[in-house]
Amino acid sequence: MTQKNIAEQILELASEQRLEIIIQLSKQKTRLTEMAQIVDATKPEIHRNFERMTKSGIIQKDNQGYYSLTTIGKALSSQIPLIEFISKNKTALQIHHMDGMPEKFIQRLGALNESQNIKGMVKVLDVWKQIYQNSDSFIYDILNEIPYSSDFVEPLLARVGKGIHVKSIFSHNVIASKERKKIYVQKFRKLISEGKIERKMKVQIPALLVMNEKEACLILQNSNNEYDLGFALYSQDKAFVEWCLDYFLDSWNKSGEFLESSFNDN
Repeated sequence: MTQKNIAEQILELASEQRLEIIIQLSKQKTRLTEMAQIVDATKPEIHRNFERMTKSGIIQKDNQGYYSLTTIGKALSSQIPLIEFISKNKTALQIHHMDGMPEKFIQRLGALNESQNIKGMVKVLDVWKQIYQNSDSFIYDILNEIPYSSDFVEPLLARVGKGIHVKSIFSHNVIASKERKKIYVQKFRKLISEGKIERKMKVQIPALLVMNEKEACLILQNSNNEYDLGFALYSQDKAFVEWCLDYFLDSWNKSGEFLESSFNDN
C-alpha cells in the first residue's frame, strides 16, 4: 500500500461524524434515518458520508436498508481505541516512554484505553497495596524497588496464606529497603522454598507492573529513564488486564534465574 492509500484510509477517520458512524456501526447495523438521530445530524449529511464510506469500502448496505461495517470498517474500528488512548494521554506520553517494550505490545496499546491516570506517589502506592489486598488467585509484579514496610508485607502474606500464588520479576539492579534481610529470613524464605512465591530477574524492564487477576497498575519510565512512581495507568478493564497479563508472561518467559546476591540493600 502506498503512502497515498494509507493517507486515504486515515482521512476517513479524520471526520468527527464519520468516526461516530464507525463507532455506532461497530455496535449494531443501522438505517440512515436512525443514524441521523443518533449522531444528531441531518439525513443529507449522513447520506453524503454513507455514500463516501460505501465507496471507500468501509460500510455496506443490505436489502433491508441497514448499513454495517465491512471487514475494512471493522479493522479501522479496532484501531479507534489506540487513537483515543494516545489522544487522552498525549501529555503523559510526551514525558514518559516504553523504550524496549516488544513491538507486539506497542501495536496493542489501544487495549489500555479504558484506564485512569493515578498521579502522586502516595496514590500510586495505595493502588499497589489495594491490588495485593484484592487478589483472589494470583499476584504478578515487575519491580525495580521493593518496599518491605508492614503495610505492603502483611497484605501480601495474608493473600499467600489464603492460597494465592505470587510471581515477581526483579530488575537486575533492584533496590530493597533496609528491613529486607530480616523480613526475608523471617517471612519469605520458607514461602519461596515451598514454591508459593516465585522470583526471576531481567536486565531490561520497559515498564513496572503490579497486578492480580482482575486489576492492574502500569508504571512507565520518564525522560530520564527512571521509573516514575508518581504516575501510573490503572484499570479493572478486561482488555487492560489482559494486555498486562500478556506483558508479564512474555517478560517471565524472557527472564533469568533470580540471584539473591543481586539485591542492593539500602
